[in-house]
Amino acid sequence: EREALENKKIRAELQESEKRLHAIINNSTAVIYLKDLDGKYIMVNKYYGKLFRMTSKQVIGKTDFDLFPLKNAELFHTNDLSVLKKNYSI
Repeated sequence: EREALENKKIRAELQESEKRLHAIINNSTAVIYLKDLDGKYIMVNKYYGKLFRMTSKQVIGKTDFDLFPLKNAELFHTNDLSVLKKNYSI
């Protein structure tokens, strides 16, 4: 029972931390997004949606090639590969 209560407390703290992180991300004026290793969007912030005039529902699970003209998508993809290779963003 004690372990169950401790686990419940840890989950609550984790959820609160996640809420704070999402608030920071969504209130930033920077474009923030996450992609998986296949280039599919996992998360975009509100500013991304505002800048590109897309909702997160329109973006999540898609690649740049699904969303943008070919030349733009190729540039974004090249940047992604560079980030993966160097292990930092440019």
